[in-house]
Amino acid sequence: MYGKAPPPPPPGRPPVKSLPRFDGGPQLSAAVTRRRVGPRARARIRGYGETQVPAYLVELRITDTSGLPADRRYTEAWVRALVPEDAIDAVHELPAARAASYVWLVDGQFNPIASPPSMFEGLSAA
Repeated sequence: MYGKAPPPPPPGRPPVKSLPRFDGGPQLSAAVTRRRVGPRARARIRGYGETQVPAYLVELRITDTSGLPADRRYTEAWVRALVPEDAIDAVHELPAARAASYVWLVDGQFNPIASPPSMFEGLSAA
């Protein structure tokens, strides 16, 4: 009656969703990954002076469906639409050639937590 459900993504890969176009921009798609934060990262955040306890690392990867490098004006606009303005400094952009990748730590209620950029060095190579 409703048609077939889309196939699940391959194991270990996040689902990819098409994002609505806005302001005449490119057609973008996004993949969101959530990973548990380990004890070393929690200790590092405590040492950084944060009182919130990080539960997850959120990674948002935005790509242009045409295959061109993602326009950072639009990818940043999407991040700013997802993260409250007063917490936008908790988001870190990872270097990438075609996709725009952003990471940030959140607590158990998904509130962003401030973190030093050095925590994510080398993450793009993983």
